[in-house]
Amino acid sequence: MKTKVVFLQCMILSAVVFGQNEMQKPLPEIEVIPPKFSAAETFWNGKKIESIDDYLKANVEYPEKALNDGYYGTEVIQFVVTPTGELAEFKVINSVCRDIDEEVVRVLKTTNGSWKPALVNSEPVPMAKEVSLVFVLNESDDFVSMAKSYSK
Repeated sequence: MKTKVVFLQCMILSAVVFGQNEMQKPLPEIEVIPPKFSAAETFWNGKKIESIDDYLKANVEYPEKALNDGYYGTEVIQFVVTPTGELAEFKVINSVCRDIDEEVVRVLKTTNGSWKPALVNSEPVPMAKEVSLVFVLNESDDFVSMAKSYSK
C-alpha cells in the first residue's frame, strides 16, 4: 500500500512540475541601445572628435588650483541622458578634487542636446552613462607603475 501511495505522489508531483513548464510563455526579447554622443566624427578646433572622451580631452582644462596643489588621478562622473537627449542628475563617482569635479561637469553640460537617448524596443528612455578622465601632472606619470610601487 505504501508503494502505491508513494508512486501516486510521484506521479502527481511530476504532472505538476511538467505542467508548469508547459504553461510558461517565453519572454519577449528586449532590444536595448545605450545613449550615444551624437557629435561624433565632427571637428573641434581642428581636431577630429569621434567620442565623448575625445570631446572631454579637447575641452576640459586642468584647473590651476588643482595643478598647483598636485592633485592627480581618475575622475569618474555619472549622469543620465534623458529621452530628449539632455543631461541630468550628475553624480561624482570618483573625485580627484572639487575643482576638477566642477570642470568636468561644466564641460559635460556643454554637450546638452548632443546626445541620442537610449532606446528600449525603439522607445527613448532615460539611462545612466558614465565617463572617466585621467588627470596627470606629468606626461611621464604611469599610474600602474605608481600603484605597484605603493603596494610594495
